[in-house]
Amino acid sequence: MAKRSGEGSASMPAWPAPNVHKKMPTPPTVYVSLWLSGDTHIIQSWKLSDAHHPAPPGIAQGLPLARCVPSLPRPLGRAIDTARREGTLTMVPLATPLGTMSCICTPTLPEPGAATIICTIPLAFFADAPTAAHYSEGHAPTAVEPSDDAVLGAFGMAVLHIDLAGRVVAANARMRELLAVDVGQVLPLGQTHPHAAWHRWENHAPYRWCDLPIARVVRTTQPVEDFILYDSPEMEDYLPFLTKAQPTYDAEGEVTGAAWLLLPLAAKVYEDGITHRRANEIIAVVESMRDGIMLYNAQGELWQMNPAARQMLGWDLIVIDPIDSPRAMRSLAYSPQHKDGRPLLDAEWPMQRALQGENTEVVELSLKRMNSTRISVGISASPLRDAEGTITGAVAVIRDMTLHRRFEQMREGFMSLASHELRTPITSLVMVQHIMQRHLVRSQAQPALLDLNSELLSQLRHLNRLVDNLLDMTGLTGGQFELRREPTDVTKLVHGIIAELTQLHKWTHRVFLPKDFDKPLWLDVDPQRFGQVIYNLLANAVKFSPVIQPVEIELHYFDQEGAPWLSIDIIDAGVGIPEEQLHALFDRVVESEDLSRASGMGYNLYLSRAIAQRHGGTIVVNSVVNLGSTFSVRLPLTIVVDAPTKEDAPS
Repeated sequence: MAKRSGEGSASMPAWPAPNVHKKMPTPPTVYVSLWLSGDTHIIQSWKLSDAHHPAPPGIAQGLPLARCVPSLPRPLGRAIDTARREGTLTMVPLATPLGTMSCICTPTLPEPGAATIICTIPLAFFADAPTAAHYSEGHAPTAVEPSDDAVLGAFGMAVLHIDLAGRVVAANARMRELLAVDVGQVLPLGQTHPHAAWHRWENHAPYRWCDLPIARVVRTTQPVEDFILYDSPEMEDYLPFLTKAQPTYDAEGEVTGAAWLLLPLAAKVYEDGITHRRANEIIAVVESMRDGIMLYNAQGELWQMNPAARQMLGWDLIVIDPIDSPRAMRSLAYSPQHKDGRPLLDAEWPMQRALQGENTEVVELSLKRMNSTRISVGISASPLRDAEGTITGAVAVIRDMTLHRRFEQMREGFMSLASHELRTPITSLVMVQHIMQRHLVRSQAQPALLDLNSELLSQLRHLNRLVDNLLDMTGLTGGQFELRREPTDVTKLVHGIIAELTQLHKWTHRVFLPKDFDKPLWLDVDPQRFGQVIYNLLANAVKFSPVIQPVEIELHYFDQEGAPWLSIDIIDAGVGIPEEQLHALFDRVVESEDLSRASGMGYNLYLSRAIAQRHGGTIVVNSVVNLGSTFSVRLPLTIVVDAPTKEDAPS
């Protein structure tokens, strides 16, 4: 973990000289290190710090601690539980025949929350008074001081114990070396000036004294766990530590100070620890999401499924874990289908496509739940890549579309009903206006009255086309859309639509320029539906182009894969469409800040392309922002027919 350029070049301020204390002679203190596991604290193994002393009676592997110590003090039990539950070091004073001595409980490091707890207990704690006298070798129990330093010295990590005033109660040799402190020294934990040696791992900024983990614990009485970096003039690299700081308590449960533990980590362990912690944070977010999340490895095996996905797919109803079930079994159980009922191939699974590097938009599928009921779901998937860009897995997001589909059906039903109810009176009004227009012409009515009636007739025709669009939309989604083909002169159809739109926009003097529509062109199409396509595209061109710019409509022919086709191009000089929006332009809904005034644009384009596709053709678009757009209705020339005779011509 190399330093950044220029760091560590300045000389470090001299450490304060350690306080030298004359130590009083203390009796030899022996400690028992117990490795405990499980909620009942079963003894896995034990070790004496001094082999010259006999083992305490009752200590044996496989036995619970409470059985070995029938009168287990409550503070010790709480300390062990805290270390196991929170993964933090806990220190507790214990009364022994030799006086009050400290016991340290800490989880097996560096994995926080591990099941195994190391509990270092004074051997005198297990002894009665006569046995304790044997250990004291003539020293009076009242003269014995707590040997915290001896306890802390048994650990390979750096450990510090301070009181609430910041005074060092105990510190092992490793901590005294790193922090340059000694017992009895008061740390300046309230100071805001930076510490010379300790740095934050995320940005290498120096810690202030008041922000050190031990200072935060004294201030808040809340445990702290983090990574921290140590720097000194002699070092070429930062030395990473896993740091844990924890309040200490007296026998009554009152906070008396804080303990600070520093575990040195190799660089890889440090980086893996960060990755592990971030992964846990991500998994916690995934677990809480309402959408189903499924994570796959590079081989396509499922390794994570959040509760929402389990409930959505019915795995919560059975005892089998989907992660343990074979992929083929899951695929067979889901029996996936497209919206139209076609079975979904393995290669079509969004997750399989993501593992090939493809980002898939929402794909609507029908799946079986584990109780055999079918649901509609929308699935999107994306590949997961490492820093080198290699695909390491895939993530799939699944959403239950059943309720959405139900509301969609209700909406379509309402649109169909409303459209049918509107069509009859509007059709009647159009017929009445036609009759009135003829009557006004015959009676030589005033021009203003004729213009007013023409405007009313034009608006009614426009409203009638909107209702036709609504009916065709509901027919498309409901599977009740049928073409009524007949020989149709497209040239005449186009000129009629241009005349209708010219009348509708006569107050703005909108100009339409048809090109190469001077000869009859007979196609076998549905005249009403094909007319809707031309009308919708011309209406959109009017909506998105300036009034002073004409809208052009051109006819030309081309070859596609060796077959002749024709194209009817609607060209405008309007606002254009951003390139990133072109792929979704023909969806049922188009959302765009630039096209916010285009109410119904996506609706009309979706319908127009669907009608063109039903005729065997399609619609393509080319657009440049601020220059304009060209929408091309392309049809194969195989649908061209000869002009009908008078007997065959539609009446």
